[in-house]
Amino acid sequence: MFPVPTQAERQGIDTTAFRGDTLTVPVSSKVAALLAGYPLPNDPLGAFGARTFATSSKVATRTDQGSLRLDHRISEKATLFLRFSRNQVSGPTTNPDQTALNPDFAVKFFDHQRNAAIKYSCTPTPHFSYQMTLGYIRSTPLFITSNQTQPAIGFGDGLFQGFNSADGSIFGSYGNVFQFKEDMVYAQGTHSFKWGAELRFNRDSTIFGSNPNGLYTFGGGTAYSPS
Repeated sequence: MFPVPTQAERQGIDTTAFRGDTLTVPVSSKVAALLAGYPLPNDPLGAFGARTFATSSKVATRTDQGSLRLDHRISEKATLFLRFSRNQVSGPTTNPDQTALNPDFAVKFFDHQRNAAIKYSCTPTPHFSYQMTLGYIRSTPLFITSNQTQPAIGFGDGLFQGFNSADGSIFGSYGNVFQFKEDMVYAQGTHSFKWGAELRFNRDSTIFGSNPNGLYTFGGGTAYSPS
């Protein structure tokens, strides 16, 4: 539920500026095209009175997941383990109020995650064993928009719902983690000694762009006449 221009306001007719009076202003063809982008009010008893537009928006998320695993016995003393996982998330739309105006104003979330690991285990002697592990994790959480031309229009007094508030903005990051791990165990009788080392390399990149289409905010307030 949000406020939109009435049919009269789209024609430049305002009956709210002064009680009992009607204000008529010329409407530019460029502004008329923008006003036509708003749906017409459909709930005069709603929270915004004659300007109220009530609707619902569908918000969907799609997730595709898959994993592949391989266990191989190389010999009596050695084994090999491999795994690869994929998690693909598309959605949801994070600004359903704007898609109610125009589906092209959506901000969509997606994340393409990858995870891979290789582990080699060996027991060369009855008392000594070790494991070597290589791992990789990647994630790409992004919030992207598709409309790269329409500027954002806001109203400081909340008279109307903002128009394309996403304004072509994009936010996200790319994360990569590389891991190497070595574990060793020496056992003798009832005693055992464990030691190892782990190395991790992180590479993170961030991408963002705010209001690349341009942002125009109109003030508000009650019209005033000295008479």
